[in-house]
Amino acid sequence: MLEPEINENIKNTLSSLGLATTMALSPMGKTQAATNEKNVETKIQSQNPETLNFCKLLLRENRIKQYKINPDGTVDINGFVNLRDMNLVEIPIKFNKIYGSFDCSRNKLKTLKNCPDFVFENFSADDNQLISLKYGPTYVRGEYSCAYNNLTNLEGIA
Repeated sequence: MLEPEINENIKNTLSSLGLATTMALSPMGKTQAATNEKNVETKIQSQNPETLNFCKLLLRENRIKQYKINPDGTVDINGFVNLRDMNLVEIPIKFNKIYGSFDCSRNKLKTLKNCPDFVFENFSADDNQLISLKYGPTYVRGEYSCAYNNLTNLEGIA
């Protein structure tokens, strides 16, 4: 986990880029091949410049070495993705596979759009404004937690 002052620095940098969010990651084992920053730029340049800036900042500030940008623009990460308490209204990057846990709790999410498809540890989206689990992960190896939301059905649960 990042130190609070590092998290605050990331928030301030993102804010100066016109982005409203950040994430903190801690790298884990070596199950994915490392991809360098130039490959990231090449693969997502055509998408959205804000996404490119966010990815570069995320990787640099969090010293992420175990990640992969897929041809479809989704991101696989080997490690813990912590989007908790970031005041998010949406998840800013489309994740695919998380070889660790994914936590997007205590935000203002109304949808799970851009959540990873596969989470190989725990998934938590507690204390948001979700009404369904549509767009949520299709596979979660550990716990799947969505407590303290406004769920009206369980459509989309893994």
